[in-house]
Amino acid sequence: MVRLAVIEELELPARLVQKNISKNGTKRSRSHPIHSPIHIDSDDESDGDGLGRALSHVSRMSAYALFNQLHASETSSSNDRSIRSSVHSASSSVTNSSTISSTDEQCILSAEAVWDHVAILPDELPFAIGDTILVLDYSSHTELWYGSCRERVGWFPSSYVRANISLIRIRSNKQLLQVLSGSPSTSDAISFSYFPQTMRFLRAKIVQELMQTERDYVNLLQNIVQGFVEQCCRRKDLFSPARVKRLFGNIESIYTLHRKFLRELELVYKLNAPESSLIGAIFLRNVSFAGHFVSCMLEKYILNIEKQKKFSIYSDYCNNRPVSSAELASLNEHSHYYQFFEACRLLRGMPKLPLEGFLLAPVQRICRYPLQLSELLKATPSSHMDREPVQAAVSAMKNVAALINEKKRRLEGLQQIALWQMNVEGWKGPDLLESNSRMVHSGEVYCRVIVDRSIIWSKDVLLFLFDQSLVICKKDLIKRNFYIFRDRISFDYVTFLNCDDGKDLATGINLKNSWKLVMIGKEMIFTCKDRNLKDAWVEHLQRPLNYSPPTTEEKRLVHEMICRNSSMNLIYDLHKLLFIGVITKLD
Repeated sequence: MVRLAVIEELELPARLVQKNISKNGTKRSRSHPIHSPIHIDSDDESDGDGLGRALSHVSRMSAYALFNQLHASETSSSNDRSIRSSVHSASSSVTNSSTISSTDEQCILSAEAVWDHVAILPDELPFAIGDTILVLDYSSHTELWYGSCRERVGWFPSSYVRANISLIRIRSNKQLLQVLSGSPSTSDAISFSYFPQTMRFLRAKIVQELMQTERDYVNLLQNIVQGFVEQCCRRKDLFSPARVKRLFGNIESIYTLHRKFLRELELVYKLNAPESSLIGAIFLRNVSFAGHFVSCMLEKYILNIEKQKKFSIYSDYCNNRPVSSAELASLNEHSHYYQFFEACRLLRGMPKLPLEGFLLAPVQRICRYPLQLSELLKATPSSHMDREPVQAAVSAMKNVAALINEKKRRLEGLQQIALWQMNVEGWKGPDLLESNSRMVHSGEVYCRVIVDRSIIWSKDVLLFLFDQSLVICKKDLIKRNFYIFRDRISFDYVTFLNCDDGKDLATGINLKNSWKLVMIGKEMIFTCKDRNLKDAWVEHLQRPLNYSPPTTEEKRLVHEMICRNSSMNLIYDLHKLLFIGVITKLD
């Protein structure tokens, strides 16, 4: 056990120790503070882990004694030499009592000079820009620190230096002498990050804000589920199960997820030291695909990941938002629905906002997580146990947002396919949404259909390339943006051939800028207007596509959106016809 001697036990000369006794007791000079250990407030200590218990602290007086012990033999002939010798002899008990055992460790803060400091008083420490100062005492006075630089010790303004955000871990007195002399042993000294007070305060505030906003969000979800969803389910005369699904989507699943998520956060949240809370791993445990985006080194933080989708369930909710908004706008046109929703809000004591505003909260919340985690990462030093998990959580939550946007774009693409098919007259076969998820390319080409080496027909046609089908149409000369169905080719039963310019050996036709599709019993040759158009078609046809057919839920959402848009367009057309009829009668 290390015993720290107080200054009264040391027979020090008046130059080093001055006592000014008053009615308030003994006071210390600003130049020579009393023997006090350097204390580095670490969140590791507050956690009570092994690292915090292993760290002890270097007293400035014992460091000063060891520093003078190093140079006592070199300055034995001067007046200062006698003073330092007396300090060394008088403080030998401190040095002996402060001997570092093999199991104890001590720490010294390092700082870099950002301004030149010229010593005016003898107890001040001079240094130049770029010098490294070993800070022996920074807690006695906030504006003045005490440290060592270039074989000298003394006071200096704290504003003249910048903390290196690092400490030097000391394991022996020999190593301490090397550190104070400016030549620490790289084999013995171990650098590790330091947690500045300003960064500690900032991280605590960010964690507190994250916790409070999560509590408020869970409370809002509870009000929506219990105050609106459950009440709507009870009124079967007003709300069918399908209507409830359209209005609220999977918000009940989101509520269940965040109740569990908040419980996990509360377990790791430290009320007395929020900056020490380990938040990152909780986010990683709730990202189902984190392993695809987080390095193998961080997979240890992803524990007990269940098979449920977790945060990715937000994609279904966000995709349902257009359907929900349209349904809610339609219902609010009827007074009894509007009064019902208002009564639900008042019974729960919720703010005076429309239901649409409350249902928008989950979309806003999932977009806010990456921002909060990014701010938390900035306030987390590299030594903090939460550094790597938070860094991985930032990437994971950004990928959650990217996945939501990707699925949103996919749903919009599916809707465009369905709307496009509605503009094709004489459609034959199953709907495109049964096996296609996006339109890849389109354009006008010249088509020849060949059976038994004879051309059956040849015309200018419009080709529409989807991920699993090729649709051949003709323009409708009467209706704009409408097409006439001609044929449909599935890529499961076709072979693509890139034709060279010249005479085709199979048919004897001179080809230029052409490519061919070979099927059972017939061939189709497509000729483009120029080389660039052909290259574009060849590139798309040869490119391997990731086949991902629409899911049942995606088909439902597309159907709901199309039906809603069709209803709105029909209402608009009726209003327009009524308006025209009224104007006609007035005329």
